[in-house]
Amino acid sequence: MAADTVKVSMYNVGFGDCFLLRFPSADRERKVLIDCGSIKQGAAGATDVIVRQIIEDLSAEGPPQLDVVAMSHRHKDHVSGFANESWSEVAVGEVWLPWIENPSDDRARQILQEMAGFALSLQKEMKALKAMGRFSAAEQELIDHVISNTLALSNERALNTLHRGFKGGTSSPRQFLSRSASPLVTNALPGVTVHVLGPSKEEVVIRDMNPPSKESFLRAAAGLDAGEPGDLLPFPISSEFPNEPSDALKDFLRRIADESALLGAVALEGAVNNTSLMLVFEVGDAVLFFPGDSQWGSWKVNMDDPLRRQLLERTTFYKIGHHGSHNSTPVTFAHDILNNTGIPGAKIWAAASVTPHGKFGEIPKKELLTELGTRIAQPKQVIRSDEPPASNSAPAGLKVHKRNGKPIRFDFEVAV
Repeated sequence: MAADTVKVSMYNVGFGDCFLLRFPSADRERKVLIDCGSIKQGAAGATDVIVRQIIEDLSAEGPPQLDVVAMSHRHKDHVSGFANESWSEVAVGEVWLPWIENPSDDRARQILQEMAGFALSLQKEMKALKAMGRFSAAEQELIDHVISNTLALSNERALNTLHRGFKGGTSSPRQFLSRSASPLVTNALPGVTVHVLGPSKEEVVIRDMNPPSKESFLRAAAGLDAGEPGDLLPFPISSEFPNEPSDALKDFLRRIADESALLGAVALEGAVNNTSLMLVFEVGDAVLFFPGDSQWGSWKVNMDDPLRRQLLERTTFYKIGHHGSHNSTPVTFAHDILNNTGIPGAKIWAAASVTPHGKFGEIPKKELLTELGTRIAQPKQVIRSDEPPASNSAPAGLKVHKRNGKPIRFDFEVAV
């Protein structure tokens, strides 16, 4: 890798996230892995195939090692790959997790316990309602996803790796991060300034998930108006529903919203998203923005902060939030903030890691990708993992690596 570039690798996990960042340094290249998970495999194969590829890539210059592993949040599509036993071979300098994962934080521990209990109670109720035939097959599939993708039901092995695993186990320091006005203090990444923009510890910010109409790239959810229960879902209700969702589905979603404790129906998806790490890596002219699945509250508090806004205006690599869903990437960011530096010809990348499927067939939102391409002034530099550019039309600075003829890794060069 050239000393004047940062390389960002997007692994084709499908519907999930997995990014490897390589920073130049005087002694050796520094490596940061952000997330590794999926709920729907991509063209390259299952998550275990991706994990093997990552470890092969890390082993190219010696025993596999990472300077940092960062977990944005605990949803399956961001952590499931860490259940693979091969991670025990990888030495890790530091592990970064959102503050809600801190076992020494009484409030965090209480929130996770309440969320886990609520998720399990919903699972029981759903079995009974399914037996009664209360929901259509499409509605059942959607609710099953909302419940199964939450914390305590399927991610225990992966979370154990993140909290206690990797080569050396607990000897790798764990940092539990929250929004801070000052850069992160770490020796892991010399020459790199790390800004932690989220998650906030303020309940009002965590709860503030759904953007107002003017900030959303979607306001139609199969007949549900803005602010209705459909907006509480992680993605819009797909047009695969032939009619408006049933009263039973609406009532169930309203009850989730009304009865959950700190994090709402959202405890099952959205509010966990709003406890995502929201990270910016700054080195020279490179400003790499990884918002995880952060939603409106986390975005608003940073867009309203003049210093944070100025930082985001300089973004040169944007990991498109929440796989390009309607309830992340506010219109203000895409239309007014991104590429607002006034630097002619500034090279900017935007990348969406996604494989649409089932009820989430309309993700990523085309309106969002179009707006990003317009704002960047180069649509070819808006890349989605499920639609790789043809070999003869890939923009300069992007290389697509294949395994068994299928794209498995996208390498972006970001100028420092």
